[in-house]
Amino acid sequence: MTVKSKKKVTKKPKKTIPYELDSFTVMDDCKVYRRRDGGEQYWVKIYSPTDKKYVRRSLRTKNKENSIIECKKLYKEIIQRTGSGEKIITTTVSNLTKKFIEFQILQTQKGRLSKGRLKCIKLFLNTIVDFLGKTTRVGGIPRNKFHDQYEEYREKRSVKDITDGTIWSELQVWKQMVKWGIRQNMVSSTIFLNYPILNVVKNRRDTFTDEEYRKIYRTLNSKSYLNHKNTYISSRRSFIKYVFLILCNTGMRTGELRQSKWKHIGEPYEYEDEHTGEIKETVEIYIPPENSKNRKKRQVIGFGNTKEFLEKVKELSEYTKPNDFIFTTSRGDEWVLSDRTFDSLMKECGVDKTDRKLTWYSCRHFYGTKRIGEGVPLFFLKDQMGTSLEMMDKHYGHLTIKSHTSQINQVKRKSNKTKKGLSPKEQ
Repeated sequence: MTVKSKKKVTKKPKKTIPYELDSFTVMDDCKVYRRRDGGEQYWVKIYSPTDKKYVRRSLRTKNKENSIIECKKLYKEIIQRTGSGEKIITTTVSNLTKKFIEFQILQTQKGRLSKGRLKCIKLFLNTIVDFLGKTTRVGGIPRNKFHDQYEEYREKRSVKDITDGTIWSELQVWKQMVKWGIRQNMVSSTIFLNYPILNVVKNRRDTFTDEEYRKIYRTLNSKSYLNHKNTYISSRRSFIKYVFLILCNTGMRTGELRQSKWKHIGEPYEYEDEHTGEIKETVEIYIPPENSKNRKKRQVIGFGNTKEFLEKVKELSEYTKPNDFIFTTSRGDEWVLSDRTFDSLMKECGVDKTDRKLTWYSCRHFYGTKRIGEGVPLFFLKDQMGTSLEMMDKHYGHLTIKSHTSQINQVKRKSNKTKKGLSPKEQ
């Protein structure tokens, strides 16, 4: 049996096409070329001593003479920036987002950022990363990318109608991340991006009318609502009742109430009602910095029957130790208030949400609206509600004039009466 020897097949080496075509040197460490996959447009390659890499930029011209002019301009700019220790090659959008979220997780662990806010940051940035592309370098984002395309992108991506407020919130988180990246020397301080002009200021938060509030209140106290055939649903509805009432009588944010524990409730104390002269009882609810949106501690004074509402919750709950949440799941965990729960409540109460964005947050807005109507000054409410005077004026400033209409008219009437008793010269 003869064994045939295999012939060695020598493969011909593939001809590699160079990446840089029609290249020429303008000055030291500065090379102009055309990319193999870039058409006829000229590019430049300049060495950056701070990055210890070559910086590649498009010169945005197909003309050789113009490419030399643009190359010299860019070379001068890069030399100036690297001379001050600045990095030219920025990180990718994906890497910057990853590092920023890691930083925010650390802030959450230190109690400087709420879990709810961290969740929002992650959600907003995921949307923007999808828009820009993971591998896109921050420094390479076209100046008008957000201005020209982001609104259209969000409208196509969103199942529901996207609001200017939502887009504004997403872009604010992105801007915050870019500023953080600049401080970390991951993003160039010269970055400049144009953003869409959004109609946010004019969009005031929706709230309930007095009639709607009374309708909700009647439903929450009705036997048909509370005595459900399913015992679990029945017990949950009892808690929903007091969540709604406490939010409407304290002005607390939903996240603040959700994270409140029994140890945060102060001892009851008496006060005199200045309108009726009655002696009433109330309580203070302590909000620690880690539970607050602005990371500032404050005391919230319970309005109306807040004290009684809290006592009823304690009677209903199996978890009443100091470190237990006030509102819990059946297992004693933190209870997250869902939009579905709120929508079901509004449907049960017969409150029409058409063309209005009513949410759990509307309870807080209802509180602010009612207190303004009673003549409570904005500077007091801002401390109660844990916000700035600017935000109070933005959302409630239009109500302050209305609340003082009777006083203004009284002053006006007195002024007219005085004028009538004076001579023309004295007037």
